[in-house]
Parts: sequence; structure tokens; C-alpha cells
Amino acid sequence: MARVTIETGPTLSRRAFLATTGGALASAAACGLVGEAEASKRHPKRGGTLRFATRGDAAGLDPHRNTIYLVSTPLAATTQGLLDLNVKSEPVPGIAAEWDIAPDLLTYTFKLRQGVLFHNGREVDAEAVKWNFERIQDPKIGHPFTRSALGNLKETQVLDKYTLRCVLQAPSA
Repeated sequence: MARVTIETGPTLSRRAFLATTGGALASAAACGLVGEAEASKRHPKRGGTLRFATRGDAAGLDPHRNTIYLVSTPLAATTQGLLDLNVKSEPVPGIAAEWDIAPDLLTYTFKLRQGVLFHNGREVDAEAVKWNFERIQDPKIGHPFTRSALGNLKETQVLDKYTLRCVLQAPSA
């Protein structure tokens, strides 16, 4: 009779399992600490401290350089894109209130929402978006993974304070 040996991957110790699930439960509980009334305030109180624990070291808090998933996920709450996705994965307004796509799929024009502020109180405008895109594309600053998101971006043009045009190298839907 032949003997069969089943190879299994590394086992998870009871201690590691409890630490992992405990951390996940603590994170889930922490997400519920901000009450609905506080979260829905039009002008929440400024300041405070954001604390989170990770299993990996951060390269810093710069979203253009930091690509560690365990750090970048909590930091996602501190940034906003031009567009967002709804639950059906359809584009919806983010910082951009509206956008227009040229028929050739090479030129995208974004009208930014007015009154969107950075953490320091400065208003987000087209020049700031352009600066961020150029910074991400700079090989000395932007991480290769982050730069790849803008790999098709040929040029960013500021049309006015709240209007930005992105010209692509190749058509893209």
C-alpha cells in the first residue's frame, strides 16, 4: 500500500491567529468610534491626531512615495482624487465636480469643486492638481507604482483657477 503525504503551507500559530483577528476586531471597533452626528457635521473640528497600527514600516506619510498597503490604506482617508467610484464602480465626482471627455479619448477636462481645502487651509485649485501630477511623474520623487497610474498622462494644462485639462499619450476610456 502506498503512503500519501500531504504538504501544507506554514501553519498559523494560535498566538498569531489571535493577534491578527484581535487587531482586525480592534480596527473594526475603532471605525465605529466616530458617531454619525460627529461624522455628518458640515465643519468638523480641525486638528487632532490620527493613530493607526500596521504590520509594516512606513516610508513616510507622503502618498506619492508610500506604497505599503498597510500604511496607504489608512492614509487614503487623508486624500481625494479628481473622481471616485460608487458602489457600481461608476465614476462619480471627487474633487472634480464635472468632467468632459473628448471623442478621441485623448483629452479630459475637469472642473474642480470650489472650496475644497488642503489640511493647512489652502484651497485646492487647478495649479495644485497639476503640481501633484508632475510630482508623481518625477522619477526622483514618485514611487514607480504610483507613477504607473499616470503613465499615460502626456501633459496637464491649467485653463483657469478651477479648470484642468489632461492630455493623454494614447486614447483611454
